Amino acid sequence: MEEYRRVAVFNRHCGVDVHEISPREVKELFPLAKVDDIEAGFYIKEDGRVNPVDVTMALAKGSRMRGVRILEELLRRVFCRIAGASRQLARRLAISKLTSS
Repeated sequence: MEEYRRVAVFNRHCGVDVHEISPREVKELFPLAKVDDIEAGFYIKEDGRVNPVDVTMALAKGSRMRGVRILEELLRRVFCRIAGASRQLARRLAISKLTSS
């Protein structure tokens, strides 16, 4: 923990607005976090960029570990229908705009 505090001090020296927060504060900021086994957290308001694919895969893995069945083919078909409907609507709007001119 002391090393994390030293890194936080160095980061503040470099202009990063980092704060040590309690497990309760971690839970308030991140309700899905398990905090019963941590001493503290370090929070940077401007931080939080994430790769959407990695998050999706992690959420899917965690869900599967808890018994959730993900119907990927069904989701793909629904998405394709929505995308197809959107393309058809866009074509209709473009055609109606061309013919109304």
